[in-house]
Amino acid sequence: MLDIDHILDKVIEHHNSSVNQINLTPSENTLSPLSRLPFVLDAYSRYFLDDLRLFGDWSFPSGKDLGDIEQNMLQPTLKDLGKAKYINVRPISGINCMTIALAAFSEPGDTLYSIPMSAGGHPSTINVAEGLGLKVKDVPFFNAFEIDLTKLENKLVEDNPSILYIDQATFLYPIDPRPIRNIIDRHELKTIIHYDSSHLNGFIFGGATENPLEAGAHCYGGSTHKTFPGPHKGFLATNDQELNALILEKSDHFVSHHHMASVVSLAISLLEFKNNDGTKYIEQVVANTKYFCELIDKNKKYVILNHNNKNTETHQIWLTTKNPKKAREVERKLRYVGIILNCFPGLPGFNHTSYRLSVAEFTRFGANKDSIKELVKCFDMILDTDVNLDLVKNKVSKLRNENSKIQYCHNYNESKKTSLKELINNIFDNE
Repeated sequence: MLDIDHILDKVIEHHNSSVNQINLTPSENTLSPLSRLPFVLDAYSRYFLDDLRLFGDWSFPSGKDLGDIEQNMLQPTLKDLGKAKYINVRPISGINCMTIALAAFSEPGDTLYSIPMSAGGHPSTINVAEGLGLKVKDVPFFNAFEIDLTKLENKLVEDNPSILYIDQATFLYPIDPRPIRNIIDRHELKTIIHYDSSHLNGFIFGGATENPLEAGAHCYGGSTHKTFPGPHKGFLATNDQELNALILEKSDHFVSHHHMASVVSLAISLLEFKNNDGTKYIEQVVANTKYFCELIDKNKKYVILNHNNKNTETHQIWLTTKNPKKAREVERKLRYVGIILNCFPGLPGFNHTSYRLSVAEFTRFGANKDSIKELVKCFDMILDTDVNLDLVKNKVSKLRNENSKIQYCHNYNESKKTSLKELINNIFDNE
């Protein structure tokens, strides 16, 4: 018979395994110790519905103080880092951001243009859009990486769609909204450019990627747990007051309770990013990513994908084995030794099994170029026909334990005045 101990055993087993693994999954990152705290405190159980705005008085008063964190700490910090006049933090995920934005900027029967999956578009976009009654059309591309702007201009003039959604999810080169915005403005189209920044929020906040609003997008946003190392949450940002009102109207009903522990955690994560060298973290992610690509390309043991001889301009790295039939087998070996990454049937530009990875989380644990060199050696060793996988596993574990402390955040000793140790010790004191 299953019981609580069985669940706890599984959770502990997972955690103990994770400390000996190097997670290279691009859609994942790790929370700082302080950012995890709200999830085990009373904040997790409380509602904040912005009662005064919605109801004129407090209907859920238990969330009042937590609402102050959202409105007077989270909002200003996110506006500053995101360079936006208006921020909405009601979304609880990237898909939730998508749903709210599409609903806010369109009516049933309207046309939506989005990035096709063959060019890295999000696989859920068509399902969400059609569920909202929208007609979905693809942005035309020359290949997996370059938009056919001439063809796009003709299509936009013909259809005058409500939204052009830059919904890149699997991509090496961020789409520049500026040429698209020029088309829209030149023809005075009603089209709103919404930019999914889920994979790039850390890059945007850290200055490694141009802010979408400054590049011509009307609105942007997405999840907060990829290159930005925050909780599983989402936000939408715009400089347009009317668009903000539309977002607010839909978000009030598409999301009610928007998970206050995640809100508090996001506030902590943003302040840590701002005050603990978040920009340097992103610079190190960029440096580590480029170095990984250089070494993989130099060693010639894997096939790394680039376009026009340019390696990735994001945190994502795509590669595969020279023998496509061995790709799945190699991924299983990588997983066995503790290297965790995405394995897909085929990424844009590859027509067979390939890998999508990122060193963003590894960098968060303090990895530098020396660490990346050792990581690439582990990748290379996996391909040796007579490799002893347990030896590689020990090497990965050693490398992970050399990079085991989360960086670019407040440490525990800096927070002693809040009596955190006593608070944490009392969490399970339910006698």
